Amino acid sequence: MADRKIVYIAGPYRSDTEYGVKLNIERAEAVALKYWKAGYAVFCPHKNSAFMGGACPDETWLEGGLAILARCDALVVMPDWKESSGTIREIEFAEKHRIPVFLDEFPSCPTLLRFVLSKGIKQYNHCLIYFNGLK
Repeated sequence: MADRKIVYIAGPYRSDTEYGVKLNIERAEAVALKYWKAGYAVFCPHKNSAFMGGACPDETWLEGGLAILARCDALVVMPDWKESSGTIREIEFAEKHRIPVFLDEFPSCPTLLRFVLSKGIKQYNHCLIYFNGLK
């Protein structure tokens, strides 16, 4: 489907424990599944590199994710995004490349995102947050 919008899921991955990493992956997976069910094509980096820590430097995973994010229609950010330095870099990248950033806080967010993307809106006061000046 050429008209299917592609979204990238961002949120914490790393944790002090393996169990914490597992929980972060499961939370991202749940958000990804919600958007798949709503008709989006979804990239979830948490699932792409799950438990591959140490196989490559962390920067390899983040740079690869940014290369994929550059090809996406929107960045969907999980509510606990502030806990993740990687997510903050993904938001900054999206801002620089004018990719809409959407905070997934409400059950209706996939439907609202479809409307926003169809209208070409870059800022919206309900769920969409186009971050300016994170620092």
